[in-house]
Amino acid sequence: MKKALIFMGIMALLASGCGNADCETADGTLGTVKIGDYEYKTTVINCQTMMAENMRSSAADTTNGIYAPGGREENVATYGHLYTWEAALKVCPNGWHLPSKKEFSQLLRYVKRNAKTENVWQALVAKETTWTNISNQGTDEFAFAALPAGYYDASLAGNYGGFGSGAYFWAATEEDSEFAYRLSLYSMVNDMSYYGVHDVDSDDKTFGQSVRCFKDEE
Repeated sequence: MKKALIFMGIMALLASGCGNADCETADGTLGTVKIGDYEYKTTVINCQTMMAENMRSSAADTTNGIYAPGGREENVATYGHLYTWEAALKVCPNGWHLPSKKEFSQLLRYVKRNAKTENVWQALVAKETTWTNISNQGTDEFAFAALPAGYYDASLAGNYGGFGSGAYFWAATEEDSEFAYRLSLYSMVNDMSYYGVHDVDSDDKTFGQSVRCFKDEE
């Protein structure tokens, strides 16, 4: 009988999709946090507080792995900076951390179970933003407000790609000595039509990508 009750409790927790049964904070609850010279919006998803904006530094610093999206400093106010993986590990302040691969995977599973739309990409993307060649703009149900800041890659002509079509967020988890994991939200073409894609994949640590810090558990 006792084992049956424990099993039922576990199943109920999995069905709810919430990792903290005692959490009473609603998904998408907005807040703010002051970090350095900037005040960032925050949101709560599955009882986890996280930034609802991309991290930015005082200025691009290419010698230390910090780049402006699309190579244009005027993009930073909206899209934040792009960071190499090594730089991303250092940018979250005390009390916050760069999320792990596991945390990003849990986020996607939770959103898939609890979003009103079946499209996880759409549920995490900011409203009223222009994504290249895609018509179904974001519903932003959880106030994550992902923006297509793209990425920096020194091997590309012009060094920047994906601006307007991809949002990529570093995870703290390494795949190996050259690659680390990330959360990817991007538009992709299939049979001449574009659609939104979500994934936790890996990329070269030297690439510049966006950062969202998660609050440490108290």
